[in-house]
Amino acid sequence: MSDRFFLPGIFLMNRMRKKPIINNYIVYLGLSYATVLLIPLLIIVTGVSTMLYLYKEQIKEADLDKLVHCVQMIDDELISMTYRVTQVAQNADIRTMAELDKIESSNILQYKEGISALQNIINYATPGLQNDLYIYCNKADTVIYDSTLYRTGLFEKYLEGWGISTEEWHENLVSSKFTGGKYVRSQSGMLQYVQPINAKMNSSANDGVVVSIINTSKINQYFSILLEYGDYSLYIIDPKSNLLYTNNTEYELTVIDDKNGFPLEKASDSVISLTSAYCGWKYYIVLSERALFRKMTLIYSIGIGAGILTIGIMLIMMVHLSVHIGKPIDNLFALIDKEKVEKRNSAKFSEIVARILDSNEQLQEEMEKNKPMQRKAFFHDLLSLDITNPKELRYMAENVGVNIDYEICCIASVKLYANNDFYEIDEQTLSDARVMVQALMEQFEALVGENVWSYQRNYLCTLFIFGGVSAEGVEELVKEMQNLLEEMFGAESNWGISGNCDNILRLWKYCEEAEIAREHCNFHKPVVRYTTDLEDKNSFYFPEAAEERICSSVKAGNSETTKDILNIVFTENFENRIITRSSLMKLNGKLTDLLASLRIEEEETLHYILRLNDFMVHPENFRGDSYFELVREAFLNQCGSVNREKNFQKSQMAARIQKYILENWQNAELGLTMVSRMYQISEGYVSALFKEQTGVNFANYVENVRLEHACELLKTTEMSIDEISGMVGYNSVQSFRRAFKRVYNASPKEYRQG
Repeated sequence: MSDRFFLPGIFLMNRMRKKPIINNYIVYLGLSYATVLLIPLLIIVTGVSTMLYLYKEQIKEADLDKLVHCVQMIDDELISMTYRVTQVAQNADIRTMAELDKIESSNILQYKEGISALQNIINYATPGLQNDLYIYCNKADTVIYDSTLYRTGLFEKYLEGWGISTEEWHENLVSSKFTGGKYVRSQSGMLQYVQPINAKMNSSANDGVVVSIINTSKINQYFSILLEYGDYSLYIIDPKSNLLYTNNTEYELTVIDDKNGFPLEKASDSVISLTSAYCGWKYYIVLSERALFRKMTLIYSIGIGAGILTIGIMLIMMVHLSVHIGKPIDNLFALIDKEKVEKRNSAKFSEIVARILDSNEQLQEEMEKNKPMQRKAFFHDLLSLDITNPKELRYMAENVGVNIDYEICCIASVKLYANNDFYEIDEQTLSDARVMVQALMEQFEALVGENVWSYQRNYLCTLFIFGGVSAEGVEELVKEMQNLLEEMFGAESNWGISGNCDNILRLWKYCEEAEIAREHCNFHKPVVRYTTDLEDKNSFYFPEAAEERICSSVKAGNSETTKDILNIVFTENFENRIITRSSLMKLNGKLTDLLASLRIEEEETLHYILRLNDFMVHPENFRGDSYFELVREAFLNQCGSVNREKNFQKSQMAARIQKYILENWQNAELGLTMVSRMYQISEGYVSALFKEQTGVNFANYVENVRLEHACELLKTTEMSIDEISGMVGYNSVQSFRRAFKRVYNASPKEYRQG
């Protein structure tokens, strides 16, 4: 504790000595420090209370970010489910089946075709939030459920098991009085999505409905992050303020009135509210005070412990200083001398720092030290698909000192201690692994120069990237290194080698090839080169890396990269594999789910999804090239939509900038800096955007606007040239004359006289 704390005690002691109560200096100093003791105690109590409040709000804010992600995932699941239900409702065979008046031998075939169409749609789809699905046909009063045709009377046993009465079912679910899809909650708490079937597309009456039973337990799973609170309640409300789902059966609400706020069971409870961007659902999460307190127990304990510790230290110091009265004064003078020395030292240190910062050579050395970490980050971004275009790639590569001007490159993936499944991973093992990777890097650099880089996947797996070296050359190098590891370290290693990569933006794919090859290594064959024969020919190819790359490219409007990745997926699935119908169904499900999750041009996207699913329903007409041509068209259409929206926003921004210039051309400060501050964008972006949208350089446009007004003033007024130059936004008449001469090839005076 600083000796500054002693000063108030000395001051109070001196005041008490002037008006003595008890003639005992120890009592004086003791009472004075006891009084001063209250001040830090009050500060601690206030600080702990404030910290608890802020921590409570921080907990809620941190959980809010997680909950927003949960709601987005539920939205994605709902989009996939509603698309699937819409596809069922619009299927031609199912609409024909719904139009039948009754079950007869003459129309059994039509019922079979409808049931078959239903199974083809739902069997190979990802279940997601859909727990079950059935179709009700109004005219024939029949239900298709679990590939079986039921009369309504027989189907009632399922309704009874679900806790739904026949009256409620007819009134809320299978009524022909509604249009469009809707979410319905039964009295038993079951949540369902209902979509009408219209045999005639323009008919106002429904011929039946498709009912999708939603798996509410999976909704609970998405909110499992709240289990750490123990006590929480979840309420999901539709846009009409009707309750759709809750996990609180004891305090259940049916309708929420937003005007009066969310009705809490206890006043001390806290509410987190979220709204779905897709369907407008409102999520209310109610956390009890007890649940929040449970997370803050550690803070409470620290606060109480700090208070007790402070009191103990203060009491000890109070007694000590009361006995040694003169010590605080001695310490005070010593403290003053000490501060003078510290100020002198601080001034010297500041001079040293200034000299270091002024030395460009020192800074360059620091940058060189950071390059290994920057290079690792570069390869991480490249392999995790965060770099999407050649310009960005070249810029980042130059910054970290990586040469990418190679016709080919190749990747080798190594796993150390490969054939020992029971090897204990301890600190010594990790240290040995680091030494081995460093030794390998030094040997590779000695053999091929600086055209090799390493990227560590985990503590035992590392990628080596060779620039300008073919797969055959890498294989020879790797065999030599594999023997070196056994001789020097006694460590077994498995090596996988990719094919020749001719486009470094595709490095992620060749990384996969190297790791697939490594997985086929064994004790007798520790080095394996990738060939297409290593792939599982009966499974489909659509890795997460490709999915993420397509997603990021479409959102960026990058049609070339999107087409490039889709071509890889096509080649791998329809040229390098013999894909089964089951795998094709799963691939189609992944592609259509990705299309739906992007939420771009939703009506057109639904149209493409229905056409792609038609390929699955009618396999006899399937052709891989035709199918993938439609896939490419669907994703490129989304890229086009993104670019059109970007161009529209750019044109709007350029128009706003032009309007701003026309309103402020007289302001001498008007320039890129002023406009960038106005619209919160960089000066470089303003310049590039304006030139792209108008075809005119920003500075030239501002100059032309000013000079046009100057010409008008020269023609119509007797104002001096100095006055005109200031009026049109020039800081000096010389700058005005130079600009005027450059544009009109005449001075302002000559222009006025002419």
